[in-house]
Amino acid sequence: MCSSDLFTYLIPKKGLVTGTLQTYAQDGGLRTGETGVGIEGYPWRGRYWDIRAGDFRLDTKLVAQPFSNLYSPNLLLRGVEVTSRHEGTSYSAYFGRLLLFSGPRIPFVVASPQWSMGIVANRKITDKLQVAGTVQRLWGDASQAPIGATLSENARFQSSSKLQSSISYNLTDHLKFYGEGAVSSASSTGATLSTTAGAAWETERFAVRGNFTRQTASYLPVVGYFAGDRKGTFGEVKYRPFKRLELYTSTSSYENNLEHVSTIPYLTSKGQSEGGSLLLPFGFNASAQYS
Repeated sequence: MCSSDLFTYLIPKKGLVTGTLQTYAQDGGLRTGETGVGIEGYPWRGRYWDIRAGDFRLDTKLVAQPFSNLYSPNLLLRGVEVTSRHEGTSYSAYFGRLLLFSGPRIPFVVASPQWSMGIVANRKITDKLQVAGTVQRLWGDASQAPIGATLSENARFQSSSKLQSSISYNLTDHLKFYGEGAVSSASSTGATLSTTAGAAWETERFAVRGNFTRQTASYLPVVGYFAGDRKGTFGEVKYRPFKRLELYTSTSSYENNLEHVSTIPYLTSKGQSEGGSLLLPFGFNASAQYS
């Protein structure tokens, strides 16, 4: 059994007030889903403010990027988030406990052993250039994570910190560049550097994308969403000879254990796939892939 209560109320010249309450009854107990209250677009001192208390989403993708191999999870936290916006610039500060989704059919949330706090700044300088940066702090005993949401041994830090910056630049309508740099450290390691650089050429019929990424174990050691401890290259090509047919091929090469931890196996992987999809009449779709 699931119930949801959502209200949205517009206060003239003050902003949009929202509230969400999700509950899930199971085996005589009560589980909760995303729950919280907030106000969006409150005008104060020449800026618009968004305030959320309860559960809120934290997008770890700071700027737009066109690559399918870069994992930037949308985290769920229970705490408070405040965002200030004005003419293409935004600043956010947040604090909360990380949450994980669970449940056989209807998702409810369970508390993670980790907490996080941070600041995010985002600036759209022109229609073509966007820059962003964040300072993030994580702490908590990852070994106490729920079953199925554990971290690898070399990412079970008691605490970690990260300073990250990202940039996205569209040189033309078709040619795009993306770059990212992060310095992170953890309770059991020194400072490490993570970098990503890539470019993409995209038209209506043809697209080619490629990037190099290096992410250390302390890049994003979040229970249930771990991103990091890999280095390698990725490339893909897509071609649409006509509107209903798309053909594609991709290749990748990665290695792990960048810190050379003796108890962690060193692995390499190489992958290649080809395939296509065809849009059929009446909304049906046929696809095939070989890897």
